[in-house]
Amino acid sequence: MKLFVDDERPAPDGWELAKTAEYAITLLNFQRFFSCQVEQLSLDHDLGYTADTVMPVLYWMRDNEFWPDELYVHTANEDAEEVMLAFIRANAPSGVLRGWGCNFWGTGPDSRIQNWQPIPCPCTDLQAMHDRSFGDYMRCADCGTYYDTDGSRL
Repeated sequence: MKLFVDDERPAPDGWELAKTAEYAITLLNFQRFFSCQVEQLSLDHDLGYTADTVMPVLYWMRDNEFWPDELYVHTANEDAEEVMLAFIRANAPSGVLRGWGCNFWGTGPDSRIQNWQPIPCPCTDLQAMHDRSFGDYMRCADCGTYYDTDGSRL
């Protein structure tokens, strides 16, 4: 299954659409119950004009240790995107996060990167980075995976 969680944008062809966090969790729970893997999952953050967000979906995946093969973040909410990416990087298995950016699937009027098709990354294009708080590290330019300077994934 490919699951697109968004209350406004239409899902790309071949994807199941969940407009609420509750429905997304129901679909994920169904897949888990029948031992069916989720191939791809793409998440918006703000789900409607209520307080509903996608964060309960992320908490559910963490608590149930049930992650898709590929995970994407397509929200236009830049602050929420940072929170989501930090949570995913801290809790999801390495290599699951494959892409992010404002509606990169090209299904809405706010598309920045239209119809981007991710490919698995062998993490060969590592770039040296430095942060005052964290020190030296490396980041894959293709998939965004972080590495320690000794080459181990963070």
